[in-house]
Amino acid sequence: MEYDGKLRSNDDTFISDHPIDIKIFDNLRELMGNDFIELLNVFLNSVPTQIASLKEASNKADSDGIFRTAHSLKSSSGNLGALVLCELCRDLESWARTGKTEGSLTSIEKIEVEFLRVKAIFETEISKMA
Repeated sequence: MEYDGKLRSNDDTFISDHPIDIKIFDNLRELMGNDFIELLNVFLNSVPTQIASLKEASNKADSDGIFRTAHSLKSSSGNLGALVLCELCRDLESWARTGKTEGSLTSIEKIEVEFLRVKAIFETEISKMA
């Protein structure tokens, strides 16, 4: 993977030329060795459930549920180098911390789209390592 290190904000939207911080990703891959594929698979399998939980909490106007799930997803995505996804979750977490839920579905949709970008890259990397 090639990455130029650019993460930037444009029109209040957090964007990136690449959804993964390659340094974080490669450092974790090196540290974990053969267990890295399993970690990626756990992440890829758990995020759709977390996104569904975010949507459910949003529909129920459950700011605490949004906060907890966004916090968890923020941490796991950041640890794997998915910094755009991490930042989107951080924004949603901060919003939910205020007790607000209106407009959260828009943020959750952005998280879902970004996850699809991350998923494609992780799946490609898994196939290279297998």
